[in-house]
Amino acid sequence: MIRLGLFLTLGGLLFGIAPVALAIGAGTLGASLGCEVNEGSIHPCPLWGYDIGETLYQFGVLGWLGLMTLPIGLPIAAIGLLLLLGALCRRLYAAARTG
Repeated sequence: MIRLGLFLTLGGLLFGIAPVALAIGAGTLGASLGCEVNEGSIHPCPLWGYDIGETLYQFGVLGWLGLMTLPIGLPIAAIGLLLLLGALCRRLYAAARTG
């Protein structure tokens, strides 16, 4: 039960937050390079001689996927957390009865 709870908690969090985290990372990288990153159009952004503007644009647009993944992933993570807490309570109760 503990493995299932950990899997659901970590998997739900990763599934829900990953698109938003990637979009924030793309915006942060673009800002640190002095480039404009938005969903409206692709802007040139040189990094080590390569133009990564299209990649930053794609990751920036990926943030909109969070509108679907957050409402699905966060309740799954909450269920996993409840399973973990239930398993912890059962272990503590069993340890109190034997010890």
